[in-house]
Amino acid sequence: MDCNCQAEKLFGCPREEILGATPADFSPHRQPDGKTSEERARDYISEADRTGQTTFSWEHRTAGGQVVSTEVSLNTITFHDEEYVQGIVRDVSERKQN
Repeated sequence: MDCNCQAEKLFGCPREEILGATPADFSPHRQPDGKTSEERARDYISEADRTGQTTFSWEHRTAGGQVVSTEVSLNTITFHDEEYVQGIVRDVSERKQN
């Protein structure tokens, strides 16, 4: 539905390219656990739907191809009687290097 300017910086592309994309569109084909990004994204979104919230590590890929380590929090929210999944993505690459 929307994203902020930090998402544009993280992914290295304008808002219009982020909106409507899936998590797998901005991820390497496989996550470190060996599962495809598409499969893992479905798992985490299902977990957020069931529990209301989940937080996990995720490898994203910028528009320029750089892999970025992130921490993602998914929360289900209700807005105008509709349920949505809100994603908060934090770049933790520096933290993981130390």
